[in-house]
Amino acid sequence: MFDSLVGITKENWFRLLKENHFRVSPRYAKPILFVTLASYHNSRFQKEEEKRFGEAVRQTKFEHPPIFLIGHWRSGTTYLHNLISQDKRFAYPNLFEIQTPHSFLSRWFILEKHLERAQSFKRSMDNMRVDLTSPQEEEFALAVMTLKSPLIGWIFPKRAEYYDRYLSFKNVSKEEIDFWKENYIYFLKKLTFKHKRQLLLKSPVNTSRIKLLLDIFPEAKFVHIHRNPYDVIRSTMKLFSTAVTSSQLQKPDSPEAGDYIIDRYRALYSDFFEQKGLIPEKHYVEVSFEDLEKNPLMVLKTIYDGLNIDDFEKIKPAFEQYLEQNKSYKKNHYKELDRKYTQKINEQCKPCIEAWGYNL
Repeated sequence: MFDSLVGITKENWFRLLKENHFRVSPRYAKPILFVTLASYHNSRFQKEEEKRFGEAVRQTKFEHPPIFLIGHWRSGTTYLHNLISQDKRFAYPNLFEIQTPHSFLSRWFILEKHLERAQSFKRSMDNMRVDLTSPQEEEFALAVMTLKSPLIGWIFPKRAEYYDRYLSFKNVSKEEIDFWKENYIYFLKKLTFKHKRQLLLKSPVNTSRIKLLLDIFPEAKFVHIHRNPYDVIRSTMKLFSTAVTSSQLQKPDSPEAGDYIIDRYRALYSDFFEQKGLIPEKHYVEVSFEDLEKNPLMVLKTIYDGLNIDDFEKIKPAFEQYLEQNKSYKKNHYKELDRKYTQKINEQCKPCIEAWGYNL
């Protein structure tokens, strides 16, 4: 998450520190200093980019509504995103763009200049290899642009409950919602202005925001991927013990993340089941991670047929090439859940377990 904070502006950085009462641990002095210095540059870059591209971006039209890939963290959304992004008819926010949301149009030459020397790295929670052009979640960009994201709660865990309001934007003022929408549309227009292709977007938080997204894009299409909730919870615990813990600027009030993770899983899917009926017919496909693992081409064909995306056979060789290049990838193995968490999953995640045919 520190990597995404490097794109924050001076105004938002000091606003964020102020609303968290400057309660940061002294041991993070170096990254805080780095983000602070970067924020001054970002504010300057933002003004330059607005001057050069602002009006052109605002005039940009979406020829096709986005396709949203949704599902809880660690459900296979990244794998699915990487796969479908092999179809070059789609564009997506990459790592460089979510790290520099205010300036990637005018600073793209930096990426092109250093791309050959830039090294890929493995994500700490799952060993997936990532580089600056890899597909990423637009939520990281929106977090630093608006400060209205549950991801901010990863950095300031003492106020995680406050930032969790922005998972679904329930009980949030209309002014805040309009502000978030304005920034979201602007960021997506910047991507469209640059890439001039239909957007393929993946953010787990959008699983709770179907109504909000349909307000913006009534004809949007959705692909939901689910996975055995027990495996999702175990994998999300790994995520919290690695990437989330390393991003924190303060010590959480409770070191136990298990209860929080299960509670948020339940909340996210409560929103999902409440809203998924709003999606227009033939604009929604649901797949399982287990099927994607066993037969990825079959699942991709199901998605393309279900959303009426043509030319699957023409794109199929690109999918096959990606699968061949990544066939050596091995998933992490996780320790068994404590009995108390297993029981809590049985109780709180029962609607998901029953809806998707998993076993208690």
